[in-house]
Amino acid sequence: LGGKNSYSYDEIIDIFGKALGKGKVSKLHHPLALMKPAVKILQNIPQFPIASDQLAMLLEGNVCDPTEWAGTFDIEPEDFAEGVKKAI
Repeated sequence: LGGKNSYSYDEIIDIFGKALGKGKVSKLHHPLALMKPAVKILQNIPQFPIASDQLAMLLEGNVCDPTEWAGTFDIEPEDFAEGVKKAI
């Protein structure tokens, strides 16, 4: 489901870090031109953390308007950061 705000992957990592009490979360960004072929080659190794289709979905993004489903389920969406804080 979606919520009131949309977040980038980096913002989601920061939200989890903050909820865990981490000051600054280090992130290592890899060039996409290198990652696509690397993932294609390495995805068949057991325990490799990502597959080509998962990388494609991350790049496409995923945003929805919560208005319709919030009305259908009669709920008020909670902010993602607040929900993570409560869950952790």
